Amino acid sequence: MSQNDQDDDLYDDVMDVKPAAKTDRQAPSDPQAGILPLSLTDQVQMLQRRVSELERENEQLQRNMGTLYRTAKAELQRKDDLIQQLMKETKD
Repeated sequence: MSQNDQDDDLYDDVMDVKPAAKTDRQAPSDPQAGILPLSLTDQVQMLQRRVSELERENEQLQRNMGTLYRTAKAELQRKDDLIQQLMKETKD
């Protein structure tokens, strides 16, 4: 496996993370705007869906952070090896 293949493998599990839909937390300016208050059951269901979305997003972000860490670590090792090789060549 070439170095480029290894670099590509580091990014294989990185997926695009789309931020979860933001909820409108501001109260409507006109209380008579025709919006009915949600029942407690509806609120619980809405919050459970939001929690699920955030859990999925968090999981993906953690995977991406791990991938970025491994990529940075591999890049540092590659550069250290290159520095060592160049230092050895200058001594010879």
